[in-house]
Amino acid sequence: MKKHSPILPVSGLSDDLQALLKDLPYFTPEETFGNIGRGDPNPAKFDDATNRRVGLHRDTWKLEIEADSEHPRPDCLLMNPLLEKNGNAIDYAQLQKIAVNKRIAFPKLMTCLNLPEPLGMGMWVGVPLRDILMLAEPSILVRRVFFYGYHNDDIEQRFQASLSINRILEDPPGMPPIILCYEVNGMELTPARGAPVRIIAPESYGFRSVKWLQKIVVTHDHRANDTYAEWNKGKGHWDWGNDTEASMKLVARFHKPPDSINAGQPIPLTGIAQVGIHGLSAVEVAVVPWEKEQKDFFKLTPENALSWKAQLYEDADWQLATLLEPSEEYTHHHMRPELKGRIWGMDTNSGLPSVWPMPFTLCNWAIVLNSLPAGKYTLICRAVNRHGVAQPLPLPSPKSGMSAIQKHTIVVE
Repeated sequence: MKKHSPILPVSGLSDDLQALLKDLPYFTPEETFGNIGRGDPNPAKFDDATNRRVGLHRDTWKLEIEADSEHPRPDCLLMNPLLEKNGNAIDYAQLQKIAVNKRIAFPKLMTCLNLPEPLGMGMWVGVPLRDILMLAEPSILVRRVFFYGYHNDDIEQRFQASLSINRILEDPPGMPPIILCYEVNGMELTPARGAPVRIIAPESYGFRSVKWLQKIVVTHDHRANDTYAEWNKGKGHWDWGNDTEASMKLVARFHKPPDSINAGQPIPLTGIAQVGIHGLSAVEVAVVPWEKEQKDFFKLTPENALSWKAQLYEDADWQLATLLEPSEEYTHHHMRPELKGRIWGMDTNSGLPSVWPMPFTLCNWAIVLNSLPAGKYTLICRAVNRHGVAQPLPLPSPKSGMSAIQKHTIVVE
């Protein structure tokens, strides 16, 4: 039977839960956004003069769209290559002119395939990649598109990702477009966020949302050539390279759970849920005696990661948490004149999401557990998708995104 958590406004929660949520903003401020940057030196730390020189300043940025030089006939892939040497590369002012009629915004949680915690939540604004790509007049022979950003003029530092031409030109049901992004949360991108322009791929982990974008290449080759296909290979069990086609998984996490609490006292808990491609119907929390967790509960290993045993903690006494309604910050973005009617998935009248929780975003949750006798316990939480499949399934492979169930030890005194 499918499980559904109740959905309530923050105002409907107890005072204890509301207090815990005060330091959990929905959209992440720039100063607390998690950073993953590539390059030595890191382009996010360049000074203004260097940014101007290398094309990472809004006054000097240029985007080239070219054909794959390794194709036998690159001239037949693009009818109108956009190149600096031809004087028709896209600059920032031109992108902004296109954005007047083409801009689109959507909320997305930025998270890394190789990290258990998300980096931050943003309302990203940009122009659909397909509208820019079509200016270069791709031919019917194009099967894939890859792209990369500034990399210190060192080919070994180049970080690139790729997408099928079909994903760029036509959005699957329930998904926003791939965009050339220049703004997040009402501010122009900072260098740490990938300024001046970056890719945002809504359903993907962060490796597809390439920062400091400068080059788009079309190819007849059907194969993915993402940097992540080769990275993180080693001799360990898990080090087999990353799944470059991975979509965001469903993951629940605690927000500052207590390490200790007095016996006889209820336990208020809050957290976030990363909403994957199949949506979110419930968040569940369970308490397990510490000794039992250490002795009996199954530990995931590489050898059985894809077997039925991956249904971790299935016998735990799971309790339904409450999902929280959309933040009022949605309405704030909706009321900005330039975004009126341009936020994907948003009801134009209310300024709130048409469907909740929205895929590829986060959803806050809360629960108050009954008091416990003195002792040592393990708190665990998990998310359940709209098909009734509970985390870490359907694919508990960390190379497709980490989805292990979070455990937190608590002492009841």
